[in-house]
Amino acid sequence: MDKLPGPVTERLQISPKLDSEHPLTSPAEKYYHALVTGNLRSLQVLTDRYYEDVNLVFEISKNEMEWQVKSQAFYGLSGHAACVELLLEHQADPNLQSDEGLAPLHLCTTRNSLRCAELLLKHGAIVNQPSEDSRETALHVAARHGLYDHAHLYLKHGANVDARSTRGETALSLICRQEPDAAEDALQLCRLLVVHGAKLDTLDELRRSPLHEACGAANAVLVRFLLRRGADVNAIDYNGISPLGCVLQTAAFKQELRPHMVVQLLLNYGSQKIWPHAFAKVLRSCAAVPEIIEILINSYSQIPISEKWVEAVPEEVLQQHQQFYESLFRLSGTVRSLQHLCRSTIRKKFGSRCHCLIPSLPVPKPLLDYLLLEPEGVLL
Repeated sequence: MDKLPGPVTERLQISPKLDSEHPLTSPAEKYYHALVTGNLRSLQVLTDRYYEDVNLVFEISKNEMEWQVKSQAFYGLSGHAACVELLLEHQADPNLQSDEGLAPLHLCTTRNSLRCAELLLKHGAIVNQPSEDSRETALHVAARHGLYDHAHLYLKHGANVDARSTRGETALSLICRQEPDAAEDALQLCRLLVVHGAKLDTLDELRRSPLHEACGAANAVLVRFLLRRGADVNAIDYNGISPLGCVLQTAAFKQELRPHMVVQLLLNYGSQKIWPHAFAKVLRSCAAVPEIIEILINSYSQIPISEKWVEAVPEEVLQQHQQFYESLFRLSGTVRSLQHLCRSTIRKKFGSRCHCLIPSLPVPKPLLDYLLLEPEGVLL
């Protein structure tokens, strides 16, 4: 077989007569192996000898070979930049989509693929090309995988920083949804997007903002970043849920992330408080995180404690956090301390500027922490 056939879509049977002893050692198989292993030397030889049209991809299954039109640039995206460069120099199409509707740039999902992304853009890849189904761009992909350098590259090449997917999500929304296991990387990526004009309060199809997403992920670092830049602390989604509601919904499953810090931030930036009559529901979902209950209780000057509250706290949680819940239920029918009432008056006066005005007060740090609702483990 001196030359492979041109691009067609029908299935071709590999005849045993072509190579009776080694039916799968054809140039096609060697070419495929060179691509996926990054064997540049073999790829150069095979390309020069057999492949005039490098926009041809094959799938080998037993004794069948199916030829499909797809860009060979896909095969270099595991980090084999030299192979990608060779294929592109042989006119591989950097924008041809796969059967899944993905362009080669959509497959640049690791740090090792940065050079591949650079080469694709150099050879004409469309930076804002959306995927077929989700309509996500390469910038969405970089955001989902926390790839700062990729995102910076795409933005330099004119990526639309607020491009929306079919679900209305922007790159900023996707970053804020990620768990804070690499919070610093996510923060740098958020800063990059905002510097390039990303809108903080874009809403997806559920009318959820990036702040909703960061709160749902209990990512205090990103929540602080968004609030400092003016994100709407009281935005309401289609289900009537605020950012505070988002963190309360997930807090019990994210205790290791210290979700109370997000609650504290939101209240210090002017979040609306929980409706007092809904507090039993909050206890049912967040009782295992007493820091949250303490912060919420202390955000009111006075809140009536119902008998239903005791029933809302699971017995094992009561035992585990006995000291705190005893202090909570002792408040039933009593007036809060004068110190607490003074705190409430100051916080009401400062309103949504508690976060910046309280730290400027000339008082000792323990008192500043108290005014900012830092949890202490008991209620007085």
